[in-house]
Amino acid sequence: MKTGCLRVSVLLATLLCVGISAEVNGQRRFDRDERVSTEKIDPQDLDIKDGAAAIPDHATFQKLSYKGEEVMIDTFLSGLEFVKFTIDDAFADDPKLYFINTVTHRAHMMFGRVAGLPRGGFTQMKGVLVYRPRLKSPSGNPGLFTFEFEPFDTYSFDMVQIAHEMLVEKMPSLAGNIGYFPRQRGIEAYNEDKQLYEEAKLPVYLEEDLIDSDVAFLPLNITASFGRLRLMDVEERPNSRDIVVYKSLPNELSRVAGIITSVRQTPLSHVNLRAVQDKVPNAFILNAAENKTIRSLLGKYVFYNVTADGYQLREATDAEVDSHFAKLRPSTTQTPKRDLSIKTIRSLDDLGFKDATSVGVKAANLATMRTFDFPEPAATSARREVTTVPQQALFHLNHDFVAETARRILRRPDMAASTDLPGKLKHPPHPNTPN
Repeated sequence: MKTGCLRVSVLLATLLCVGISAEVNGQRRFDRDERVSTEKIDPQDLDIKDGAAAIPDHATFQKLSYKGEEVMIDTFLSGLEFVKFTIDDAFADDPKLYFINTVTHRAHMMFGRVAGLPRGGFTQMKGVLVYRPRLKSPSGNPGLFTFEFEPFDTYSFDMVQIAHEMLVEKMPSLAGNIGYFPRQRGIEAYNEDKQLYEEAKLPVYLEEDLIDSDVAFLPLNITASFGRLRLMDVEERPNSRDIVVYKSLPNELSRVAGIITSVRQTPLSHVNLRAVQDKVPNAFILNAAENKTIRSLLGKYVFYNVTADGYQLREATDAEVDSHFAKLRPSTTQTPKRDLSIKTIRSLDDLGFKDATSVGVKAANLATMRTFDFPEPAATSARREVTTVPQQALFHLNHDFVAETARRILRRPDMAASTDLPGKLKHPPHPNTPN
């Protein structure tokens, strides 16, 4: 086994003691576990309520993880989902990795007492595995895991690499999705060994990296649904039972069962407003169309759940799908109110939403919208120096005429053959030129 140095000081020992005291006092806020083991328990013999020797899937990680405000002295973990771990006999030839049930044991010391681990802790590496669902992992997938150690612990590159290898071995889904996050004194040790990390291609994330990291997942409308998963072309029309995957945002979207896009959306995008209106899940997932899990489910009925901490996509049974859509149907017959007493044609200027029963909801809505103080987006001007009204830009970007003109330009042989992208954008052919 590789060896490394654990750098500690008198100040560190003092701070550790303070931390232990705080943890002892803090644990009174939880259901105190009075069990004490006089013999060391092997990781394989742990009860799931205390911990585990391995994490075979994300569902097991969630069983062991905690997310909330009751983080005791570890305030930097507040609001994050995490699982603490201990590597016992870290400097020996046969170290043991313990994943701690962090719901039961918020502190390493609380777990160590139950597992019979030495209290001194200088032969142990005490760390935490944090899940950051919205960030891009080293492999480019949504969902980054970082492993971290206590702020005043410092480990050599050899020891960090051993921890990395053990974590990936015992939780295979971490492969390509995990990086080391050094804290405080750990940053000094990382800077000393930086070349070794680069040569070993061991991903490292500093504070600024996590702030500036690419967003790989963004929940837009948090809910769940069932439907048939389809990879859509922007010109295809889905039906109400489809969960659609788009590489780019469609100009218009009919009612669907759920939405996944490979491009970023905003909460006020027309796609998300449709999702909110129809109460269906919607999320941005980086490279969704190339995602192996998503592609393996295309054409199948699936369960799709979007949460603030990630998304779930799995194959669904016919019974689940039928039950879901049966619950969406109204339990009683609904008949719109109709006022047939109006016999004359009226101007939209004389109508409002109150007239919906006589002219219909669409006409009443259109009449009401005419009272909004919007500029006329189709109005022309001999000269316009600056466009300052957002509705005009949206009209330009989303109008079918603009989209079709762009397609015609791209279909021209000279445009298709050209590799000069800047030139295409700067000097496109006249849009009225025939195909």
